[in-house]
Amino acid sequence: MTDYTWNGLVSTDASVANNWTPSGIPTTGDKAIFDATGAQPCNFNIPALDEIEIQSDNINLITFSIDVDLIGLSVSAAGTMAATASRVMTFSGTPLYKSGSCYIEIGTSSSPFNDVISREHFTFTLTPSTGNIYFDTGIYPNITLGGSGGNFTPQYVAPTVADSTDVHFLIMVITTSGTFGPASATPTDNDKAKNFILDSSTSQFTIAASSITDFDGGYATWTFQGATAGFLIPTSNLADYQGCDFTFQKMSIVATDAGAGSWAKIAANARLYLTDFTVGVGVSVKGAGASAIHLINRPTIKGTWGFFPIADGIYHHKDGEVLGVANGGTGLANVGEYEIPFGTDGNALTTSSRLTFDNNLNELTIDGKLTVSGLIDPTGLELTPVAANPGGVAANTLWLDSTNSNKLTLGSTEVGSGGGGGGGGTVSSVDMSVPTGFTISGNPITGTGTLALAFDTGYALPTSAKQTQWDTAYGWGDHSTQGYLTSSPPETDPVFSVHPASGITVAGGGDVSKGETAFGWGDHGAAGYLTSFTEADPVFTASEANLFIVGDAAKLAGIEANAQVNVPLQHMRLYGINTGSNLHTVSSGSRVYLDLGDATKFAESTTGSHPDITITNAATDYITIAAGGIYQITGHVGLFPATAPSSHDVWVEYNTNTSANRELGVSRVQHASNSTGNMNYKHSTVVEVPSTASDMNIYISVFTNGATVNVRAYDNNRFFFTITRIGDSTV
Repeated sequence: MTDYTWNGLVSTDASVANNWTPSGIPTTGDKAIFDATGAQPCNFNIPALDEIEIQSDNINLITFSIDVDLIGLSVSAAGTMAATASRVMTFSGTPLYKSGSCYIEIGTSSSPFNDVISREHFTFTLTPSTGNIYFDTGIYPNITLGGSGGNFTPQYVAPTVADSTDVHFLIMVITTSGTFGPASATPTDNDKAKNFILDSSTSQFTIAASSITDFDGGYATWTFQGATAGFLIPTSNLADYQGCDFTFQKMSIVATDAGAGSWAKIAANARLYLTDFTVGVGVSVKGAGASAIHLINRPTIKGTWGFFPIADGIYHHKDGEVLGVANGGTGLANVGEYEIPFGTDGNALTTSSRLTFDNNLNELTIDGKLTVSGLIDPTGLELTPVAANPGGVAANTLWLDSTNSNKLTLGSTEVGSGGGGGGGGTVSSVDMSVPTGFTISGNPITGTGTLALAFDTGYALPTSAKQTQWDTAYGWGDHSTQGYLTSSPPETDPVFSVHPASGITVAGGGDVSKGETAFGWGDHGAAGYLTSFTEADPVFTASEANLFIVGDAAKLAGIEANAQVNVPLQHMRLYGINTGSNLHTVSSGSRVYLDLGDATKFAESTTGSHPDITITNAATDYITIAAGGIYQITGHVGLFPATAPSSHDVWVEYNTNTSANRELGVSRVQHASNSTGNMNYKHSTVVEVPSTASDMNIYISVFTNGATVNVRAYDNNRFFFTITRIGDSTV
């Protein structure tokens, strides 16, 4: 991730690399920062990045000319965000702020947008997939709560602007398939102090189809705007809110956007359950039949409302009490004679004069189309003759045609005339005629019987597989035009004597077998064989080798077998550095491996190269000697007891692993005095590493029992290790 800071040194174009420090264009995984160092405004046209941070000292206007996908927005400068057309900022992933709970951080109590128009142009769309999403206080534009999961919570989160409580949304749209409600069942005082304010009186609150089915506003106050055309207060089971169930504790209706004379309404038969309810100055709250408000605390009415108390905390609309469907009623104040109530939304029924039932006449009347998805099983069907087909789908309509003697008609065809599927008559005989290749038996049928169809003699049908093969062969063309032999021509040389190859033999390792063997030797023409040669020295006097006599070759072979090979000597000397302090401290009963590869503790005084002897600085340092050599190893170590015990035992160990196997020997001293003086440990050994074996690693360790021992170097003559390759392995 790279942090890019806007400098604006080249232009206002955010997609120009040199307008950023360091030079480059922010993208996914990066952060764009705007602070006081920017030389001019920015036209932001980058489609995706992780974070935008607008610091409080930024004075440049940032105009967004493109929709942006990001994870986090932190804005602390007022009036610096602008848009001249609709712009959507989509937030997804794990939120960056407030311990992974907020997508947006607002560090100014004023609007971050440069004017009202810009605020209306922006939409912040939050699309989490999991977790609780909180809202920082401050002024937002339009906000859409989407995503495939997660919970949007109205609960308190520590605000960026201290002591602030208000969250301003212009318009709020909910499309999420997740949830909206408190993250905790136990509210805090800060939860109760939070106030969500919808600032627009136009389409201020929408729940999309296939979105949430429950909305719990928690213990915060929800402030809605009255509108000149009226605002429908969210209550449960309303079609306008997709039948969603609502839970609020505190609600205010205000007129800060539309002004005095604006109003809000509670739907007929609806119930609004609250702890606190406030009607602000200049706004009116109206109701419809059977609507009611149930409050725990007395309402605060600064404007007007059309409700009166029927009991403490229960307020009914002035039209009286009619129970809605949700509360066990119909939502109807009365029902007309013969009318049948039917549902229109989640809270009230309705009636129509076009749907009636007269119990006296036992007649159900439907003034319109009756659609039946199953079967009708009447004892009789009375049809009224009409002059024209009355059906919506004319071809499927059964009707009585008054212009044609009230005849029963299906679509446009008279039933029984042969077109409508009816009619009369009898069948006295059924027979079948078949084409060539087939036979028919059992015919004719004059009563009951079965017609049997079969292949005639000499006829058959191919299978699908055979038909495919025939089609393929046909595609090869007319074989008769290819000139195939129709008879064998006479043999003019039946014994093959006229051909030059007639003398080549096969049997018994003959000419053919010999020729194949010669062919296996390769191309003789590429071997450079001599085609002619003249011997210039037939007695071999022109070469120095003419001095050798018979027997000299055997003597030379013996000399070579007994020759001594001169192998270059390899030598490595490693000594401890006098650092003025201990190189290691070894506690009683413990073991420490020397840091042979640490250049601050050990140095090499060798002048020649030793490729077969190497030192490795690792978790446990070691010296490697290569396979195929004989080595002499000599060590001289200086140790100092840290205390003066009555006795203690110390080993300097030469190992081939980190498990202290002591395979290369030890140098051991037992002390029975109270001395704390220097102890010198000397050890020398010869090691042969066969050429067939792996390279050998040497680990040197110190073990003490009885007292703590300090490993320390005073000079390179008293603390050193030497390894010398003295010859080749004979194994």
